[in-house]
Amino acid sequence: MVTSHAHLSNSSKPSYELLLKYLATYPTNVPLPADATTQARRAILIAIRTENFFAFEDLLSLHPIHTLKGTPLHDLLSVFLNGDLAAYTQFYASHTQFFTDEPTLVHEDNVRKMRLLSLASLGSSNVSRELAYSAIAEKLQVPSEDVEMWVIDVIRAGLVEARINQLSETVTVHRSIYRVFGREQWEQLGVKLNGWKQSLAEILAVVGNAKLIAASSQGGVVVGASAVVVPEAKVEVATVEA
Repeated sequence: MVTSHAHLSNSSKPSYELLLKYLATYPTNVPLPADATTQARRAILIAIRTENFFAFEDLLSLHPIHTLKGTPLHDLLSVFLNGDLAAYTQFYASHTQFFTDEPTLVHEDNVRKMRLLSLASLGSSNVSRELAYSAIAEKLQVPSEDVEMWVIDVIRAGLVEARINQLSETVTVHRSIYRVFGREQWEQLGVKLNGWKQSLAEILAVVGNAKLIAASSQGGVVVGASAVVVPEAKVEVATVEA
């Protein structure tokens, strides 16, 4: 879920929130009036065209949205939830009439949002790793010299926390949102927690051994175990000047 990082403009937010409440009143397997379908389409359009809104998973949980499955608009919503820029570009090329019929969906704006979402997904798959400018440029389909601008934009959007190293032309991602948090993401979290558990066990072993050595050198005896407090790592968002 990315609702904590997504926000609407002041003019769109009240309207969108009311739409969600209205659509949520329709339970599953209940025939929908025409207005519910109309409002479901409207909610999707608002979510897609609002500049810094990224919480598409909430929409897909609503019954009226499900009834649009198989339509180009629902397919586009799925791209914004799960796809990347390449998937959007392919969708755009194969649905020219759809975009003609929906003039409020501006292609250039969609590309910008998909680049941010694609970078967020790339970041969530590479937390604590260095990403080369070239890898980011390829994913976003931009020149390498534009990478820093896009990294700064994705940080400003609240999707990623990262550090730019201009000397090595790399980006280290400290934190990134998950666009969808399902089974795969839980498995990734489990792997990370097991890694942290193993690291803490190794730290405790090293500290315990150091205490034994210190006590032995002083002629003392170490009894019992002592707690080790590992301070929380500081998240750093900065750029390195060349």
